[in-house]
Amino acid sequence: MKDLENIDKGDVIRFLEEVWYVSKKDQYDVSAIYHETQWTLTNQNKNIVYLLCAQEKINNEWQKFWILTKEISLSNVQFQAVAGGWESINPSDIPEEPPQTAQYGGREYRFHAKNIGKAENESGNQTTKITWDYLDDSQKYNLAIELWEEDNKLFPEAYSGENMAQTEFEIVPYLPLLRVFPNTALLIVMGVIMGIIGFIWIFAGPFDYFLSWSIPFFLVMRLMISYIPLTWFISLCAAIISSIILTMYLNTFWTTGIVYLWGAMLIFRWMLSFPKRMENERLGFLSWSGVLPVSWIYSFYLYFWYAPSPHEFYQWMAACVLPLMVSGTCFIIIHLTEALWLNRN
Repeated sequence: MKDLENIDKGDVIRFLEEVWYVSKKDQYDVSAIYHETQWTLTNQNKNIVYLLCAQEKINNEWQKFWILTKEISLSNVQFQAVAGGWESINPSDIPEEPPQTAQYGGREYRFHAKNIGKAENESGNQTTKITWDYLDDSQKYNLAIELWEEDNKLFPEAYSGENMAQTEFEIVPYLPLLRVFPNTALLIVMGVIMGIIGFIWIFAGPFDYFLSWSIPFFLVMRLMISYIPLTWFISLCAAIISSIILTMYLNTFWTTGIVYLWGAMLIFRWMLSFPKRMENERLGFLSWSGVLPVSWIYSFYLYFWYAPSPHEFYQWMAACVLPLMVSGTCFIIIHLTEALWLNRN
């Protein structure tokens, strides 16, 4: 099991009774005495929060702090003016030095530290980032003002955070069924691909027209209401296309096909589950990548020795795609059961 500080993009964690997905990881070496790692976390509702692991050298000892933060409106943050009273920062007139006192959400904060370093902006370019850190009297709640330098101008952002204990986070060993896919434009591509699949199979051979239309329609609607990973989409396509071929394939040699189907499902069940229980990720990768070629070899063995002669093109296609169909089916079943396990726990 990974430590929390070693999580990376694609991992899943749970806190506050909710599942969050790591969509990005950034590291900032702000100074010789301050280092920060930031993970962008997204949930199924597309809410975004940031998990920070700040390592700071205090009294010649390195101390680690875990902070959960989210972006807030800068206009809701007030600073104590020199002449008394409270006022918001004017984004076009940012003071050179941070105010000593701030308030947000009915809580008062005092200036803690100013950090200057290089960071990657939304365009992917390295730029200067200045951070004003504030803490409340309990030192549990954090307020950060980030100033991003672009074209010799400073653009401020505000974040409200809370110090957390590392034990409050749980790394989820299995991915749930639904997963956030922030690139919504991919839905259009998916729809086009599924539409093409439907048209191809309408003109390709003797099977029910309604089935050809219902498969892409159902999948597009399913994808629109729940974002899934690209690997899921590929597996679904493989399972659908090859299941149609399988129908034609088993019409001619049903017994051998069923034997192959059961055997291959057992193999892929092992392939998809066993690597998750292996601590060595390299061994896990080898087991994933090694079983599929073996299944293809077995599939072509059946094709050459048992498929009725003369061999037709659809039989060759079935030999190619059957392993993909089985892997896609097992992938869906296993992740569905893992999703039920995750929700139950």
